[in-house]
Amino acid sequence: MLDTFSTVNDIMTNALNNFLAFKESVKQDYRNVHMMGKEVITYEGGQHFVGNVFGIPYPYQQAMWDAQYSTQMYDMYRMIHDSIRTWGCRLATNFSLAGAQESIYGSWGVLRDIDVAPPYSVTAPKYQALLDIAPDPKCLATNRWNGSVSAEWSNRCNWDRWCIPNENTDVIIDNNYTHAPQVNITTTIHSLKLAQNVLLTILTGQQLNIQN
Repeated sequence: MLDTFSTVNDIMTNALNNFLAFKESVKQDYRNVHMMGKEVITYEGGQHFVGNVFGIPYPYQQAMWDAQYSTQMYDMYRMIHDSIRTWGCRLATNFSLAGAQESIYGSWGVLRDIDVAPPYSVTAPKYQALLDIAPDPKCLATNRWNGSVSAEWSNRCNWDRWCIPNENTDVIIDNNYTHAPQVNITTTIHSLKLAQNVLLTILTGQQLNIQN
């Protein structure tokens, strides 16, 4: 229960407990979406610590504002984004890049203004967290087979990146899959790395062209 004497640590502990309480429901939403062969793109990729809808400050308002610059906020951003990425989120966007952090209506954006100077670990820990978890562009070209739904190469649900490989994709197939892959379409990929004893079947009438 937060009150006038609540600290930044109290605020962040409360936020963490709330996330842990509802995250399994969100995770189930991901499962349901994936069962339908769809992808997940989030509109709100971060917290905003929304204020009172009537514009009335909370007794612990200052602690909420101070929490925006805490190491706990950095850690929570990392944890939540790592979670949704593991569940299969393709893209997580923020409501805004920059916005007032000390508003009674909420703390919006990951920067208080567009000209915030580094070190971001101090001046904008939410922004620093996003920088640290952004994938290397080289990794975006890699797609790993998991075969979680079927053996069909053409089913994007069988791929870790929830998309079918193309001529720019480096495909990795190791032994950690549910169904062995069957190439059921004619397609082209950039490269292919197979683990030992992996069974890759190319169905009659189809081709798998490898550029490299």
